[in-house]
Amino acid sequence: RCEPVSSKALVVEDLNADLPATFSSQELKSTYGVVVRTQSGQLDGDIALKLRVANGTHTAVAHVMALSSLLMTDALAKDKTNEKAAILMSYLDSYFVDQILVAASDQFGKQETELVYEDWRRRLCHPNFGLSTFFITQNGAAKGGIRIGPTIRDLIQGNKTVTVTTAFAIAAILRFLTPAKPVSNPNNNVYLGWLDGHDRQSVAS
Repeated sequence: RCEPVSSKALVVEDLNADLPATFSSQELKSTYGVVVRTQSGQLDGDIALKLRVANGTHTAVAHVMALSSLLMTDALAKDKTNEKAAILMSYLDSYFVDQILVAASDQFGKQETELVYEDWRRRLCHPNFGLSTFFITQNGAAKGGIRIGPTIRDLIQGNKTVTVTTAFAIAAILRFLTPAKPVSNPNNNVYLGWLDGHDRQSVAS
């Protein structure tokens, strides 16, 4: 099992041109994902986009998948044939286009932001790429703040709309973290969250 090489598998900052010229060759970039950054701030942009785009969408979808009893993200590789996978990828596409791209374009560039998602989406939907959703959801609250928080901040500060996809992503994290009932021996070893057992219509009203 091996996922496709990322277009930014190794990003190196070389502000003083200390590296041999071969490090900046097109062959190293296309074959091995080696990218050399020669201007100050470029590496910071790479890191920020990785957190917002790749990590942000990963966190957003992993919590939803875990709550839906989908244990591995390689289920997304079936987005062309499986309804659940198709819905999840449609959700991520919407979250990226309507929120991440809108929030990040002014600062990092529209084209660069789109290229990061295109590369990440290709990897995410590859059959040999997959991680445990429960591994990804560890420290979900902190990850949500680091990976999704900057997008929300920039949307609000830019007077741009925070859509239902962002609200749903945060709601999924909160639902995943809902405290279990304070009992030492839950029935069938299944812990119930605070919302479990409530009549949905009465809650909604």
